[in-house]
Amino acid sequence: MLNNSEHTVMTKKEVLNEQYEIYSDESGSGVDRFESIGTLSCKKSVVAELKTELVQVLAGHQLSHCEYKKVAGGCRYNCALEFLTILHRYITQGDVKVMVLVWDKHDKRHQVPGRDDIANMSIMYYWALKTTKRQWMDTSLDSNFFPDELSKVDFKSIIKYLECTRVRSRDSMLSLFGVEFTKSFPSVNSHNELNSSKEPLIQLIDILTGIVRLTYEEKTTFDAWRHGHEKTEAMQDSLFVVEEDAVTISKNKSYKYRLVHELDALLKRDTMQVALKSEDGFLSKKPSNGYFLWKYEPQRDDDKAPTKNDSRRV
Repeated sequence: MLNNSEHTVMTKKEVLNEQYEIYSDESGSGVDRFESIGTLSCKKSVVAELKTELVQVLAGHQLSHCEYKKVAGGCRYNCALEFLTILHRYITQGDVKVMVLVWDKHDKRHQVPGRDDIANMSIMYYWALKTTKRQWMDTSLDSNFFPDELSKVDFKSIIKYLECTRVRSRDSMLSLFGVEFTKSFPSVNSHNELNSSKEPLIQLIDILTGIVRLTYEEKTTFDAWRHGHEKTEAMQDSLFVVEEDAVTISKNKSYKYRLVHELDALLKRDTMQVALKSEDGFLSKKPSNGYFLWKYEPQRDDDKAPTKNDSRRV
């Protein structure tokens, strides 16, 4: 028999040695102003439990899968909202973290002739995974990586480059040559590209990634819709009729706007440090936050998107 102190030590060791898994997907296309990458990183010990809950939700709605682009009616809206509610519970418990990186193809960084969007996507994946790793840096956990198989980027090169990145840590030392970074990112033990229609965790991050990108792509229209939606909610118990400013959007788009509205309410309810009303889209400023939703800004004056004749590659 183990006494309580011995049991506590073993539990801590198990936590320190635990791995986690990263699932990722993208949102946006060449015609969209904004594109985004989302990652869902999850403690390996809860992956099966989380998947089981999502599969049960799908079964309850008689769906084989649920993705952002297909949220265009009540059934998939309800399924997507249940997905996000489950995700929120796991995040508040500390078992899952999500990261969504958005970039604006109309900013100065991207206004270059002959832009190579695939190479640029690779660079953005590097930043996305680097940020995801930092979300868990205190535990130095290794990971397995499962992106959507439809991506056009070379993940092996990105992973190799990422694992060569060294970061400042408590062990870093100041020398004649500056700060010597002695700590590398945790390794990616394996990676496997998956079919999103068969992987509910990729469907989950796809939904979140899509609605975060939407808040940047259509912020003005969404704000106008929400103003009318909130007025309608406030009038439901009123005896007086108040005229509303009409906002013309399709019924299908309104389901996506409702998802944004409900997610914003969840984040506010539990004080998750994510802003929407005061920003150009969902934005959080603390990388260690369970929700880290951010927009890429150029790192320096010469930070430009790669071109097709450019030798830069991740």
